Amino acid sequence: MNADTQTDSSLSLPLALIACTLAVLLASQVGASMQSSSIMKWQSENLEKQITQLQALDKQAADAIKNRESVVKQAGEIQNQLQTLLNELLDLADKDKDKDAQEIIKKWNVQRNTPPGGAAPAAAAPAAPAAPAAEPAKKP
Repeated sequence: MNADTQTDSSLSLPLALIACTLAVLLASQVGASMQSSSIMKWQSENLEKQITQLQALDKQAADAIKNRESVVKQAGEIQNQLQTLLNELLDLADKDKDKDAQEIIKKWNVQRNTPPGGAAPAAAAPAAPAAPAAEPAKKP
């Protein structure tokens, strides 16, 4: 019987060490799970704040676009008026040989835009819009 008790005691120590190791492992896993839970809660709260901010910014962007539509429309109208004015100026200089118009065209280097591909404009087609140069031409 002495051998049986000795075998039982020799098995008890490794089993106790394994049980302690499993208990420590289980405790560390529970601790990590609790910390992970708090981190997930923090991330969820931050996500909600970011969603709220993004919705507010989206609304601001939509309002800004709506407010600028009239400015864009007005800019297009002004551009069309300028093109019409410059086309009339070019017509005065070319057809009517108006000296003042020719002087303005020369000073500001006003030209008609050529159609894409370098093709000559058709006779029945409306005149291409005129574009002013960025700076007036220098006098020699």
